[in-house]
This record gives sequence, structure tokens and C-alpha cells, in this order.
Amino acid sequence: MKLIKKICINNFCGYNKLSRYYFGGIPLFQTYRDEKGEKRFCLIHKKKPSNNQRVFYLKVNRRHRTSFVCIQRWHDLAHEMGGFIYFVCDNKRLEYEISSRVWFHNLNFCFIPSDRNHLKDIVNKLVIKAEKKWKNISCAMLTPFLHASRNHFAHTYNVDADDIEILLRPELVAKAFREAEKYATKKDMDCINLDMFVSRSFGIHWSFGCVYVRNPKKCLDVIEKNVHWVQDKELQKRHRTEHTADTSWHEDNLDWMFSFLRDTRQLEMGSFYIENAHVAHMPDSLLEHDWAFYFKWHAGFVYHPVLANEYADDRWARIPIHESVYKIDIGLSDRDKYDYLNNYHFIDTPFREHCLQSAFDGNMISREIYDKYMNLQSW
Repeated sequence: MKLIKKICINNFCGYNKLSRYYFGGIPLFQTYRDEKGEKRFCLIHKKKPSNNQRVFYLKVNRRHRTSFVCIQRWHDLAHEMGGFIYFVCDNKRLEYEISSRVWFHNLNFCFIPSDRNHLKDIVNKLVIKAEKKWKNISCAMLTPFLHASRNHFAHTYNVDADDIEILLRPELVAKAFREAEKYATKKDMDCINLDMFVSRSFGIHWSFGCVYVRNPKKCLDVIEKNVHWVQDKELQKRHRTEHTADTSWHEDNLDWMFSFLRDTRQLEMGSFYIENAHVAHMPDSLLEHDWAFYFKWHAGFVYHPVLANEYADDRWARIPIHESVYKIDIGLSDRDKYDYLNNYHFIDTPFREHCLQSAFDGNMISREIYDKYMNLQSW
């Protein structure tokens, strides 16, 4: 790693050519040009959320073709909801890439590492058989709880931001999430998660992915009381939750420990879904049959279009939404997905139009074909 690193930050927030300078991996000062075009210099002070501001912990560790699209959308959502962002990141190269490739609406963000120093011992007890990768991931999962508890944050989101994309404009996702917050408050829940795995597992598996956390300190206290949860066969049997500790058929990760805490009612935990919304999870792996994690909640079922259309898999392409999952209906239709994908998800390029024009100019296609495709709308 270079001793001095300059990162140019893309931003919508009024700073022209904002550059940050890192010394030994630590951002110390930044330069920018003001409205008159004059170069300015200022030290970087760690920002903090204001009182009662929503805090988004965006956990990032995967680098793949679609990771920065996913991260961008979660940043956009945090901005839409007036939130402050902590990127939980243990990869300095990824931190630099996020800083230079994501377009920031404001500078209400900072990067923090997962707190392995304080969490390592407890994680080793919680996920005994886990590989090193899952232990590191578990530290990242718990870091938002520890950080929020220490700083007395009230409204926090714990998000796997590098591989989940909700195919809706931020204002629509924000509308649904506010409804989820109201529901969680009404039911006095400690955590409520987006239905990524609950219905997919027939109600068995409560997972991370996108979680709204109301009581991070209570969650930590309960976790510390259950560090030996895997060995607590009596409690597992009493609540019929032995499957959570059975690593013969699933990974030994922290999600299953939270499933255990839900099933034993030591934490008040729930789940919600957004009617007619589409979600892509790990978009770089969507064609893998066991994953194929592109789905839609609709009319009481979770639909998996890749399994239905590419594999003709009638068995797993449609799974009932579990009765415990709370429905949020903000009046979505497929048009909202098309609106997002066609106008917000990517920047179109004129490559095909140029090919069409060249083919017509060279008498390679008819006027009918030319007129049709030059004027045809994509949706």
C-alpha cells in the first residue's frame, strides 16, 4: 500500500473536483474548488450522525461486476431517507474504489473496519465450526450492533450492500421501509429483516441481508448470554429449533444463531416483504440453480423467474410467503421495475442506434426495419 494515496471523489453535493489524500490508509485532508473556481484545502474531520438520524451500516467486502451498482443504490436510499452511512469495510482497496466509483449526494459517510479486536472471542464461541471466512463475516455482522450501542444510535440498518439490489427507485424503497419501521415500532420489535430467506426456507431461516435494528444494545446483551447456544440442547428441544445448530446441512454462520434467538423468543424479531417488488441477490451468480436468487413477492408467493423460465423448475420456482412475514403494499406494478431498469439502472449507449443507422445507410436493411427499431420504445 502506498504511503500517500489521492482519491478523486464523484459527488452531487456542490464540491467541484473533490480529492481526498490518504496517508498510510488514513484520510487526512481534502481539496476542492469553490464556486469561483479557486482551490480550497481542509482537514478531514470524522463526521457523526445528528441526533435521531437514521444510520445505515453498509457492509462491503465482495468485488464483482455488479457490486458497485448495488452499493450505489444503497447509498441513494440512505440519502433519500436522510441517513448517515458507515461503510463497514476491511479491504482498503475496496474502500478506495467505493470512494472513487460511487457518486455521493453528500459527505455524510465514513469508513470503519469490522471490530475484530472486541468481537473475535465471542464470535469464536458463537460459530464454533465456521471457516475463517464466516468468522470474519460474523465480526462484520456484529460490528453495527457494537458500534451503534456504544454511540446510542436509535434507528439503524444493517445491510449487505455489495450484493443486494431492490429494483425500485429509492423513493419507493424508502416509502416501503418507513412502513416497515412503523410496524416494527408498533410491535416493539428488536429487529426486522427483509424477507430474503424466511419464505424461501419455509419460515425456518431468519437471515441478515437488510435488517432494521431498534435495540442494538439489547441484542448484544442477549447474544452474550447465549455464547454457548450450540450446546444448549435443552432449549433447542423445548422450542423445536434443533435445526439451527445442525451444521450437517447448512453453513455455521451467525444468521442461524439469530434464527435461534427468534425461535426461543429471546429477541422480538420479525420479517417484512414488499408486494410486487423484485430483488436480485448476488447478481453475479443468478444462473446457478441452487442460488438463482432473483425473485418477486406477489399474491402470496415468492416467484423465482430464473428457475421458472430458464430451468422450467416447477418445484422451486414458486414458494408461499410465510405467514409470519408482514406484507407492505405501496401499490407497485411491474412498470415500476421497468421504470427503474430502463431509466435509472444504467446509462444507455448509442451503439445499437449507430449500427442501425449504418445498416440502413448501406442498404443492408429496409426502411420498415429502420423505422421500427429507431422509434421502438424499450418498455
